[in-house]
Amino acid sequence: MHRDFTIRRRLIIGSLAVLLAADAGLAVYGWHLAAEPKTPEEALARQTRQLKVLSGEIDRANKIKADLPATMADCDRFEKSLLPASTGYSVVTAELGDFAKKAGIELLGVSFHQTEVKDRPLYSVEMDAGVSGNYQGVVKFINGLQRSRDVYVVESLALGAERPESGQLQAAAAGDLIRVRVRLRTYFRTNG
Repeated sequence: MHRDFTIRRRLIIGSLAVLLAADAGLAVYGWHLAAEPKTPEEALARQTRQLKVLSGEIDRANKIKADLPATMADCDRFEKSLLPASTGYSVVTAELGDFAKKAGIELLGVSFHQTEVKDRPLYSVEMDAGVSGNYQGVVKFINGLQRSRDVYVVESLALGAERPESGQLQAAAAGDLIRVRVRLRTYFRTNG
């Protein structure tokens, strides 16, 4: 007897689940019917709007496709304008030193970390440099990086405490001397 009740209960629950699923399906179908335009004019207006949106997207895609050869040529010219890896490190080190000298600050050292760029004949080179001087000099140094003909991406600047040497004691006492850690990125081409 207990077994019959369990079977009946499962049949009732199963039937109820099927009825609820059918009810939910009909509700969704009814909602779609209610959302559909009621007159042919409304349907035509909705389809015209959809056609206009899709036509605009197709036009943009065709423009991108037409501009692709010029974009690829620009990318190739840009890659060829990058410094070769064989001489890039010395050129960058000299250029950073020149920017620091023109800005009237001290370059405290530069370290490099190179990684290959996937599917491109390029190296991505991260640089960590320290500079020490007054605020205006540091700003001039950063401005020199931004205006360089070579590509420098300033990723971060970190203000550090400066421990003055004997000659810098007066400047430090006046609060003019700052030390900044600059994280940069540049790119070198792999082929000479």
